[in-house]
Amino acid sequence: MTVFSWAHQEQYQKLFACLPDPAGMRFVGGVVRNSLLGIAWDDVDFATLYHPEEITCFFKSHGYKVIPTGIDHGTVTVLCDGHSYEITTLRRDIETDGRHAVVAYTSQWEDDAQRRDFTMNALYVDHCGCLYDYVGGQKDIENQVIRFIGDPAQRIREDYLRIVRFFRFWALYGHTPDADSLEKCVALKHNLNQLSSERITKEVIKLLGARNPWPVVRCLYAYGFDSLLWGHSGQMSGISGLERVEKMWGPAPLWVRFAFLSRVMPRRLTLSNDQKKHLNALWTPLFSNQDTMALLQKKSSQNGKDLWLAALSSVYQYDLHWTKERLWMAALTHMGSGDVRSENTTGNDPAEDGDLTGLHVCKNMMDALDCLDFPNFSLSGRDVMAFGVSGPDIGRVLNQTKAWWIGCEMRPSHEECVHYGKTLVAVPAEKELGQVQSCRTDHGGMISKIIEKN
Repeated sequence: MTVFSWAHQEQYQKLFACLPDPAGMRFVGGVVRNSLLGIAWDDVDFATLYHPEEITCFFKSHGYKVIPTGIDHGTVTVLCDGHSYEITTLRRDIETDGRHAVVAYTSQWEDDAQRRDFTMNALYVDHCGCLYDYVGGQKDIENQVIRFIGDPAQRIREDYLRIVRFFRFWALYGHTPDADSLEKCVALKHNLNQLSSERITKEVIKLLGARNPWPVVRCLYAYGFDSLLWGHSGQMSGISGLERVEKMWGPAPLWVRFAFLSRVMPRRLTLSNDQKKHLNALWTPLFSNQDTMALLQKKSSQNGKDLWLAALSSVYQYDLHWTKERLWMAALTHMGSGDVRSENTTGNDPAEDGDLTGLHVCKNMMDALDCLDFPNFSLSGRDVMAFGVSGPDIGRVLNQTKAWWIGCEMRPSHEECVHYGKTLVAVPAEKELGQVQSCRTDHGGMISKIIEKN
């Protein structure tokens, strides 16, 4: 069985069977590259000698739907048995301006390969599973080298987004960047200002999603790309601390990395309202920054309880996923707070370097949250109105009862919440706080288990 034995699968052979000559279409790009790298792929794309109108006719005659998704550039999408496949006619560039290209169709596979960006992306496999390599891409994959095809400066000037793609591919698939390619990326980096923020955003997110993007991120920052990508200077000093936490816990969630590096909303990138809300949640500490650090640095039962109850409250304010990410952020901030240095100068294992109590607290809380069920808070505004409360006092009673309920680790029943809520109607604010604190102090539950671990 060869590395490309998947080419014989029925789902693909059905596509080739629609053509007058199956040799006129080949797999190209990511599916071939990832096969050689031994990693999974998402999309399957094809290159073909046939023109878009011919491809459309061939597949429609066999009952498949064809969508002209990129007809100006020779691309159509074929829908077959629940899958979609992009099929693009062989082409060469006639004119480029750094963002767009005017193309002409060609019958030469070599011409099509020469116009692509990186050597590892210009590999083709035919319907029999045979590999075609016109630019040395297979060797570069074996050596994990990211290299532009031909003259790097020319490739970059055809589309300046290739600068960011170069670093993204280095983070995802490479070990070593081609020196000439890297040099030209740095020399032409100012042209990134010509690109839309949407295109930059997609590449940055994919780059930060790599398993270990930090050597590449360091390189980007060293060459001054951070302001071009974020719109402001990024956070560099804490990267070592982040790496050290990841060595213990595994890769950080994507948006934790994003929030930790950018520190403020990036002006250069285009983010959705949900993504902005996500970042703002991560930048909002469980307590104030100073209080959270004090709680993490001082090992005590009460500190553990305060953090745990803050985490429970966060689950109901945001959700479980975001709360665990907020604990990641607390841990990373703790790494730079002084009791554990942000830069590892000793070369020792991170677990042996410094007081890691605060990290253990955060990790134990994440694990504990995964073990809990989170029931809905049952008290409603209608329930509170029945107490004879109106206006802003409805929200006050609801919020304070919910805080008490969470302080009791969500155990009180609906009837107990009703009873507690009624007591708030006539109780002064100072006494209300005392009642909530009393419940927090007296109840052991999961809090005790977390403290014992530390």
